[in-house]
Amino acid sequence: MPGTWTITRAASTPIHTFTAPEQGWLVNSHIVEFPSQLFVVDAQYTLPFAREEDHLVGQPGDPLHA
Repeated sequence: MPGTWTITRAASTPIHTFTAPEQGWLVNSHIVEFPSQLFVVDAQYTLPFAREEDHLVGQPGDPLHA
Protein backbone atom coordinates (compact mmCIF):
# COMPACT_ATOMS: atom_id res chain seq x y z
CA MET A 1 0.00 0.00 0.00
CA PRO A 2 1.53 3.35 -1.00
CA GLY A 3 1.77 6.40 1.20
CA THR A 4 -0.10 9.66 0.67
CA TRP A 5 1.07 13.09 -0.49
CA THR A 6 -0.29 16.43 0.70
CA ILE A 7 0.79 19.83 -0.59
CA THR A 8 0.54 22.95 1.56
CA ARG A 9 0.69 26.00 -0.66
CA ALA A 10 2.32 28.87 1.19
CA ALA A 11 2.88 32.21 -0.59
CA SER A 12 5.86 31.15 -2.71
CA THR A 13 7.08 28.05 -0.89
CA PRO A 14 5.03 24.86 -1.36
CA ILE A 15 5.57 22.17 1.25
CA HIS A 16 5.09 18.57 0.10
CA THR A 17 4.33 16.15 2.94
CA PHE A 18 4.57 12.39 2.47
CA THR A 19 2.84 10.18 5.02
CA ALA A 20 3.72 6.50 5.06
CA PRO A 21 0.85 4.03 5.50
CA GLU A 22 0.29 2.23 8.79
CA GLN A 23 2.88 -0.47 8.03
CA GLY A 24 5.40 2.41 7.75
CA TRP A 25 4.25 3.73 11.15
CA LEU A 26 2.46 6.76 9.61
CA VAL A 27 5.78 8.67 9.54
CA ASN A 28 5.81 12.09 7.83
CA SER A 29 8.58 13.46 5.63
CA HIS A 30 8.60 16.98 4.21
CA ILE A 31 10.01 18.62 1.10
CA VAL A 32 10.08 22.42 1.11
CA GLU A 33 10.24 23.75 -2.45
CA PHE A 34 12.28 26.95 -2.63
CA PRO A 35 12.76 28.67 -6.03
CA SER A 36 16.31 27.37 -6.49
CA GLN A 37 16.51 24.31 -4.24
CA LEU A 38 14.61 21.72 -2.21
CA PHE A 39 14.92 21.30 1.54
CA VAL A 40 14.20 17.66 2.45
CA VAL A 41 13.34 16.36 5.90
CA ASP A 42 13.30 12.60 5.34
CA ALA A 43 12.13 10.83 8.47
CA GLN A 44 10.99 7.54 6.92
CA TYR A 45 11.93 4.40 8.87
CA THR A 46 11.72 1.95 5.98
CA LEU A 47 13.46 2.07 2.62
CA PRO A 48 10.40 1.26 0.46
CA PHE A 49 8.56 4.33 1.75
CA ALA A 50 11.66 6.55 1.59
CA ARG A 51 11.91 5.64 -2.11
CA GLU A 52 8.44 7.06 -2.73
CA GLU A 53 9.94 10.53 -2.23
CA ASP A 54 12.51 10.09 -5.00
CA HIS A 55 10.38 11.55 -7.81
CA LEU A 56 10.26 14.96 -6.10
CA VAL A 57 13.81 15.08 -4.80
CA GLY A 58 15.56 14.87 -8.16
CA GLN A 59 17.39 12.64 -10.56
CA PRO A 60 20.52 10.58 -9.93
CA GLY A 61 23.53 12.84 -10.25
CA ASP A 62 21.72 16.02 -9.15
CA PRO A 63 23.75 17.93 -6.55
CA LEU A 64 22.79 17.45 -2.90
CA HIS A 65 23.93 19.71 -0.09
CA ALA A 66 24.19 18.47 3.49
